[in-house]
Amino acid sequence: MNLKVNIAFIVVASFVSFTIISAVGNNGRLDKEKYSAPPTSELKEFSSDPDPVIARVDTPPPEDDGIDLHYPIYDRFTDFLTTPNENSFDLQDPSIIDKTVEYDPETKQYIISENIGSQFYRDPTYMSFEDFLNYQYKNSEEQYWQDRSNAAGILSQKGVIPEVNVNNRIFDRIFGGSAVDIRPQGNIDLTFGGNYQNILNPILTKRQRHQGGFEFDMNIQMNVIGKIGDKLKLTTNYNTGAVFNFENQVKLDYTGYEDEIIKKIEAGNVSLPLKGSLITGNQSLFGLKTQLQFGRLMVTNVMSQQQSQAENVTIQ
Repeated sequence: MNLKVNIAFIVVASFVSFTIISAVGNNGRLDKEKYSAPPTSELKEFSSDPDPVIARVDTPPPEDDGIDLHYPIYDRFTDFLTTPNENSFDLQDPSIIDKTVEYDPETKQYIISENIGSQFYRDPTYMSFEDFLNYQYKNSEEQYWQDRSNAAGILSQKGVIPEVNVNNRIFDRIFGGSAVDIRPQGNIDLTFGGNYQNILNPILTKRQRHQGGFEFDMNIQMNVIGKIGDKLKLTTNYNTGAVFNFENQVKLDYTGYEDEIIKKIEAGNVSLPLKGSLITGNQSLFGLKTQLQFGRLMVTNVMSQQQSQAENVTIQ
């Protein structure tokens, strides 16, 4: 009985050991095939150094894996001057890559190279002197118009007069802020001319025959919007070609906070609208208007000059 058990145990142990050796042998063969050296056709020799170095091609041939990127990333096969990286999704080249442009007086050409240490990262390219001048001219022209466009955008956002900050606690408390922002807009047209006449009339004297004069015409259309803090606002509209005087608006508006007594102060072109139908308010006034609040009591004061006149016309 003991002999049979020992024989069975030896047979089972031999079978298990044989299975483990077979698995190890297969894994070794697979690893060897997986990490086998690439064919010589995929290697590229860089001969820029006295000792050539064998390196793998940086861009493998494309493979159709069935996945299409919504924003594909393409490699650059030319120099960094003629085809710069303009795709914001692509990562920039690392700082270890040294990009240089050198002039060779013997060949009268510019050498554009990208190196990592003493080795070429990409194959160098050459550019003639005339092509390099054309490139510099085109690049300078694009940069000039880009700077002009950026300057126009900054002026349209910030205005001609830059914003000023007044660091004063009293100023901040009165106007609700320390920023002073004034934005003028409009145009001024100036016209110069002359008028000369020569009258061939023998009855007139010589001075009367020759007449002339200087003509000058000016047209101003200007809008100014000013803001001091959060409470004070200035609005001005002036036009020399306006038919009526009330078309030129000048208004200074001061608005207080909710917990302050002074709710509103208006100076310039103001109005006094009334809700009742028995006594109508005036819309075109020039003066001072204040709105004060004492608890639940609202007080509105107006001191102004009326610039309009109401008339009734009956047509039969």
